[in-house]
Amino acid sequence: MDIVKERKALRVLVILYPQSPLYADSKMNTIRRQALTELNAIGADARTLFLATWPHRTIMVFDLCNGNYDFAQAHHPEDLPVVAIHFQTNEKVKIGIVSQQKKCEINNDVARYHKLHGYGALPMVEDHRNGNVPTYMNPRDMVSTA
Repeated sequence: MDIVKERKALRVLVILYPQSPLYADSKMNTIRRQALTELNAIGADARTLFLATWPHRTIMVFDLCNGNYDFAQAHHPEDLPVVAIHFQTNEKVKIGIVSQQKKCEINNDVARYHKLHGYGALPMVEDHRNGNVPTYMNPRDMVSTA
């Protein structure tokens, strides 16, 4: 994929479907390694931002070659191109650049996750399986009343 070969800042959305062998364990390192392999990208260029698991999907987002990433300001949306990788089955993997609308949505979602998770270390992880509801103890926009 040319956009990856250019080594410019890029956001990668990875979606695992239940039929994918990666879905069962949803292990962050395994997912990222497989996504990087599909993209022919270098692991050292990747920064994992978040992993969210639901009963019927697992979603991971990581950045490639984003030297301008600033954790302290990451709650403000960036304007990065986004590539989506859909791991549907072992043999069926779809990769493509997302639409402008989806790009904005994903970049806004990443900023929202940074707001919700506060200043805790990356990657941000949420597990929505088995009735789990994530709680956010220290969101970035929390105002102290003391």
